[in-house]
Amino acid sequence: MEKTFEENVKKYNPLMYSFINKTFVQSYEKEDLYQEALIVLHEAMGEFDKDKGVKFSTYLYIKLRNKMYDLIKGSRELTLVDNQSTLIEGLVSPDEVFDDDNDDYIDKVEKDLLDALLKMPRGDITYLIIYGGFTQKKVAEIKGISQQRVQYLHKRNLRKLKELFNYTIV
Repeated sequence: MEKTFEENVKKYNPLMYSFINKTFVQSYEKEDLYQEALIVLHEAMGEFDKDKGVKFSTYLYIKLRNKMYDLIKGSRELTLVDNQSTLIEGLVSPDEVFDDDNDDYIDKVEKDLLDALLKMPRGDITYLIIYGGFTQKKVAEIKGISQQRVQYLHKRNLRKLKELFNYTIV
């Protein structure tokens, strides 16, 4: 038996609020973000295909994350956090969302990659490019450095990640 929208709202409210409370989008109030999350939940209920072998919570998590990134990219104005090893407020920290006992949300490799990236000096630059969807030019503008420097730091970070994980990173 399929759950109703109200039942899913009650069940997935903690997940939706974890995004809302950790996301800052210029010109959006928390209530607006909650409405966006409800729309995503409703869409996810209609689009979800349980035959693909993915849990609904995983599917919803990814859709919520992507929606929040889209909102952040759309606003293009972020409030920076002082500490270079932390994320920009507009993005969700993996340590705050992931539960080591529960692999429902995303596979361990991506979590380890994010953790390693955020511990690197200037890893936030690569994070903004890969996960934030920003161009090198926009990252340079945000960080107050040249585009060439952003390109150098991004390539250096990718090399370090490749060495650390022994993966090919595109």
